[in-house]
Amino acid sequence: MTVAAMTLQLSMMIGRDLGELGRAADQLRAWLAGVLDDDAAASVELALVEALTNSMQHGPSDSEKPIGIFLAVSDADVVLEIADGSPPMPTLFDGAGQQKLGLEELVIENLAEGGRGLSLIVVSMDEVSFIQAEDNVRLRMVKHRKDAP
Repeated sequence: MTVAAMTLQLSMMIGRDLGELGRAADQLRAWLAGVLDDDAAASVELALVEALTNSMQHGPSDSEKPIGIFLAVSDADVVLEIADGSPPMPTLFDGAGQQKLGLEELVIENLAEGGRGLSLIVVSMDEVSFIQAEDNVRLRMVKHRKDAP
């Protein structure tokens, strides 16, 4: 007998206001309760907050257009997607990652000014990519579940 993998899908929309970050993070924590261990859940929350901050600071200036947050939980993965209508910038991943963070640097002033948020996202998640549809771009972030079969 084969049992199909279950997938839970959740979503919410938030305004382009940094004040919405707390509400989004609270909702994500509620969604992830019992799904991931504390460390993995904290990594996903960090990625969410960094992605939303980037979206609000660098995304389209149309403040009426909300940002979509989409979460899918399967037996193997937690997939978090942020949709804000921004143009894709996949070349940013070329310079992002652990080396970009300057983790060996002890002097904060020596860290690169730009790209830190994306670097944090990349090192916090197992997979990070942009998905382009006709008129929508999503940042897709995946965290593998340790208890996956």
